[in-house]
Amino acid sequence: MKSWQGFKFIICLTLMLAGLVACSSSEYYREKSVKRIAAPVFLLPRKIEVAPFTVQAYERVYEQGAPTMLYIEGDGNDFDTLESDPGPTNPVGLRLATMDGKTNVVYLARPCQLVGEADECPEKFWEEARYSGEVLDSMSRALDNIKAAHGVTGFHIVGYDGGAAVGAGLAAVRNDVLSLRSVAGILDTRFYANINNRPSVDNSFNPIELASDLADLPQRHFVGQLDDQVPPALFHSYDQAMGEPNCSEMSIVDNATHEDGWVEQWKVLLSMPLTCSVEVNRQVEIYDPAVTIDYDGNKGIGYSK
Repeated sequence: MKSWQGFKFIICLTLMLAGLVACSSSEYYREKSVKRIAAPVFLLPRKIEVAPFTVQAYERVYEQGAPTMLYIEGDGNDFDTLESDPGPTNPVGLRLATMDGKTNVVYLARPCQLVGEADECPEKFWEEARYSGEVLDSMSRALDNIKAAHGVTGFHIVGYDGGAAVGAGLAAVRNDVLSLRSVAGILDTRFYANINNRPSVDNSFNPIELASDLADLPQRHFVGQLDDQVPPALFHSYDQAMGEPNCSEMSIVDNATHEDGWVEQWKVLLSMPLTCSVEVNRQVEIYDPAVTIDYDGNKGIGYSK
């Protein structure tokens, strides 16, 4: 693997000198960039050890004994790209988290993202096993760690891209996930792989296999009008698998591609209500705190709707 890293660096350097592409030989620059995105809104970095992975978190938790908004990053890079780290070049999940002014906000990168060189993470966890049982178990233990560290009582999950698949998996196996929002969410992993010519995900769970357990979970799913990777059909596949969902809605978002147009509109989209036609039997009531955090780090009275 070290030799592969050296080979990638040589290719990258050659392309840079040719003026064809700008790229980095190290994940160092990406980690620095991520920290610059998170710092202005007081999202502080913390590494969570959940063997065999290390999960990178950015956290702002000001209110113990309350739920937290939990943002889960997308899939990031393929193994065969010229990147030394599978973390995303554009961390849309993190950028969404920075637009959320609630008192408790936590961002989780996916296993192998933003924590080390490519050779420290088996290739399969970038590709066919990126939604595997091992990944889901590790992410669930990361949530346990967050609860123990900060005293939060539950999670309102926002999953971007493949983070939506992980979020749906967590909601299916835990009783402290209180709601689920997806943004350009991959809610049928096999369908997504087929229409985008992506590697097989046969060694992973598929959210549609768990969907029937989520019929009574408050959900809203956002699909970009201009997204050519995640069309509405992916949501409809998941929605049908739920059977008769009582709490799930889908919204088509104007001027949004797979990556672009979400951050600018996120405050408005996040304010859209989660409604259920049945009584929700989850651990904690829907999170709508009266205290928000402004971007100077001061607590201010007002609703974040």
